[in-house]
Amino acid sequence: MQTHEKDTKSIVIFLFAFIVSITSTFAQYVVEANVAYSKGVACLKRGKDAKAVACFRKVLKQEPQHDAACLMLIKLHLSKDHRKQAAFYIDHLARIKATSIKRDLERDYYLAFRDIELAKYIDAREQIEAIITKLHKERNFDFNLLARTYNALGYLDVVENQQGRSSKNRLVLHERDLLNARFLFEEALRYKPSSQIAATNYNRVNTALRVSPNKIDPYQVNDFEPVSYPSAAPALKTYSDAIAVKQEWLPAKVHWVIEDFSNYDELIFMMDASGSMRVPSEMNTNISRFDWMKNLSYHLLKKIKKSTNLGVIAVGGECGEQPSMQFSTASSRFEIANAIKHLQADGQTPVNEAMRVAKGLFKKNGKSKALLFMTDGMESCEPELTCELSAQLGELGVELHILSFLDQAKARNEYISYTCMAESTGGSLKGLSDGKVEKRDYQYQIEEQLIVPLLAPKTKDKQSVVLGY
Repeated sequence: MQTHEKDTKSIVIFLFAFIVSITSTFAQYVVEANVAYSKGVACLKRGKDAKAVACFRKVLKQEPQHDAACLMLIKLHLSKDHRKQAAFYIDHLARIKATSIKRDLERDYYLAFRDIELAKYIDAREQIEAIITKLHKERNFDFNLLARTYNALGYLDVVENQQGRSSKNRLVLHERDLLNARFLFEEALRYKPSSQIAATNYNRVNTALRVSPNKIDPYQVNDFEPVSYPSAAPALKTYSDAIAVKQEWLPAKVHWVIEDFSNYDELIFMMDASGSMRVPSEMNTNISRFDWMKNLSYHLLKKIKKSTNLGVIAVGGECGEQPSMQFSTASSRFEIANAIKHLQADGQTPVNEAMRVAKGLFKKNGKSKALLFMTDGMESCEPELTCELSAQLGELGVELHILSFLDQAKARNEYISYTCMAESTGGSLKGLSDGKVEKRDYQYQIEEQLIVPLLAPKTKDKQSVVLGY
């Protein structure tokens, strides 16, 4: 009997040790994968595409479910027109669960791209139109993705509506289809004037139609009608006193921030309370960055719609210390406003510690979650871990958005860190310049080669156009 008990204990101890070993190995793989992803992003920013590809491949080897790395490999291969390699990673992406709304839309787009490659034009069109509808419905004006979707629709109008082949390398198209494609390529260029792919397609269609190009005025986010949100809180005297907003301190286009963050179920302000925030603000040299940030926070507390549960956490103090201010999304806006009012700026910028704590401040049953990091710096304690920790937030469905005081051209290292933090969670990157909020570009100038065939000029037949490969 005793021998049997000893054997049972030995088996249990062995199984426990085995499980611990597997868990430890898996955790190590995740760490290595996130470090490789961070290096890949840095290589890409420096124009070292081949090294970036190697890093992203290493990520997928260590962590096959890493959707961000898979998306980057697809983009890089398509930008070089390496269709077979891209197709391999698109197939892989189809088996990965997206970790954010942004990546889910990107995945839908590349699955539609695969359908185009397979000549499943009807399926591709339905998928792309659904993406555009969702982007506009949620007021998620991702200009880069919108440009690519409209370019893809124009491409489909050319390749899908061919009426037949008059020779081995000639296609016949109805003029109305080319006119419709022309309009769609114009839309793509309104969203992204720098798109060389859309510009090439637009020029080819104009040549075939024998028409001159139109003047294309680029879209701006404020061209779209702003959403009018109700006041975020009841008009209580004590509440109004706590969050008295100085309108003259607010930046132009602040409605971008309100619109972006009113779509979440939960949002936590991650406020930089480091010593550097005491310097004069770029928006108003008579006040500090810290006071400017507080004023913006009060404005957001008032304007972000009631259904969004808000929280707040401070990023300041010394390395290894817990954040001095942390309120979960179960807190009232009155509590948050009072806490912000008494917050002081001092010490380092321990971003990593704030991210570790912040993930526990959301409700367990919340659907869409986000952090808004308002800052003038980057992690000052363990910068090599920042990308890894932000990726962990992305895996939990938390998007990390950044609003920075720094100049993108001068703060190179900071923006490399911001890029990884935002992209690894599906978040956005904004900055302050010339008295207004501006969207920063952390997207890379890499585009899939969806280019229509070379087009011959319009024939005497006014109803159709002959296209040549």
